[in-house]
Amino acid sequence: MGNEENIVQFIADNFPKMGGWCDPKKGLEIAKLVLETKPQRIAEVGVFEGKSTLALAQACKLNGSGTVYAIDSWKKEDCIDDETSANQEWWSTLDLNKHYESFVGHCVRAQVVKHIQFCRMSSWDASRFLPDMDMVHIDANHAEWPSTSDVVNWLPKLKVGGYIVMDDVNWESTQTALKFVLKRCEFVSRFDLSESVFAIYRKLK
Repeated sequence: MGNEENIVQFIADNFPKMGGWCDPKKGLEIAKLVLETKPQRIAEVGVFEGKSTLALAQACKLNGSGTVYAIDSWKKEDCIDDETSANQEWWSTLDLNKHYESFVGHCVRAQVVKHIQFCRMSSWDASRFLPDMDMVHIDANHAEWPSTSDVVNWLPKLKVGGYIVMDDVNWESTQTALKFVLKRCEFVSRFDLSESVFAIYRKLK
């Protein structure tokens, strides 16, 4: 079985058991980016139950090296920051500790723990002490201020030539964040999928 076929099977085996919103096609595409570019350090900003995290980690496993830094506080205040009242109410109904425990369990069962660093903290805190990254996936709070803050915090940590993946680029609330991305990055590709619309950019400076 080739690496891409392995990822397809891995996603089919694991994603149906997990909560979250990562489209299987997105999982495949970001994993293929890892297979092709072989990043050693990947910042996964926003995890929930870890669908995209596991796809990235499995690609690292197939490459034989690489670490995914799974960054999420799993705290209500970070989930509802700058959100609409409806979204704040919805996030407030969740037991985020249970979703974190589910994430850890998924990692263990999928046998990718070796390629994951568990960073249960805010995006801001993580950006202050983690090393520079070869790839960054921004998929945390999509409200205007938090999404823009994530880009401002993480883009300087991304090495020149590295890739940044932005989730839900079609949302009005993420447009300010995208303006900052395009100040230093070139557009690579965009995928309009049923569960998410995401785009890949490459850092130029």
